[in-house]
Amino acid sequence: MEQISNNTKWRDTFSALLMSNDSTEVTQALALKTQKMREQLYLYRYRSIKNSEDFVRLIKFMRDGKLYCARREDFNDPFELRAPLSSEAPSDYYPLTKSQREHFQASYENMFDIMRIACFTESYKNLPMWNHYADEHRGVCLEFDTSKLQTPEANNLFPTIYVENLLDAVKFVRDFIDNGRPPFEMTLYTCIQKLHHWDYENEWRYICSAAPECTSNSGIEVSFIRPSKVILGINTAPDIEAELLRVISESKLEINMTRMQITRYGLKENPVSPLQPTRVFLPYLR
Repeated sequence: MEQISNNTKWRDTFSALLMSNDSTEVTQALALKTQKMREQLYLYRYRSIKNSEDFVRLIKFMRDGKLYCARREDFNDPFELRAPLSSEAPSDYYPLTKSQREHFQASYENMFDIMRIACFTESYKNLPMWNHYADEHRGVCLEFDTSKLQTPEANNLFPTIYVENLLDAVKFVRDFIDNGRPPFEMTLYTCIQKLHHWDYENEWRYICSAAPECTSNSGIEVSFIRPSKVILGINTAPDIEAELLRVISESKLEINMTRMQITRYGLKENPVSPLQPTRVFLPYLR
């Protein structure tokens, strides 16, 4: 079941509280996002299944609850995790010694290189997202029951903030010099801000950081709840459907499955028939 909040202004309230200098208001921001996440009831994650790696990752998620978190270079928006400076020289904004400048430049880049993100949304009926993130309706959309989220998982989930302009990195410069590093909320804000052109996605993000030994060229897997439902796209292949049903049956997973259908009003869910007593092998898993 899908429930979409009509009150999108709460994200603006969350943003203002999060970036406040008052620690009490920052705490209020975190409480607000937790409240709204619980009210949402379900979150969704669109996935493509273009090759064996995609399929194996999906099965691992269904069986073991292993959520793949990607690095910023893997996203389709080049503005991800950016707080650009108008000038390449931070000293144009704040007096810096040579060592301070070198420390800022190295720390600033490293801070976001280690961040890893997994994206969710509030709707399974979003046509552009089926097209962009589920391989033109050939993939799947996973449903997650937010009431089953444990505290560590819920704490790492944040709503995306849609803005007219990205955060001014001058604030980063000042806090690096004055305090040695920017405050937590400023780093977090950079991870969840997106330009307003993307606001149709109603996105939520699971945010974590990679271990120091993790290479900058790889994502990471973290423990998460299993999906409560797998929603097949209009064009999801029958052999993928059969293989997913087999995995659900053999692994005794409490996961429902439906398939989207075209209607005059948009997309509609239909239940999928139970697995027949035959085994179907996907070509790339042979």
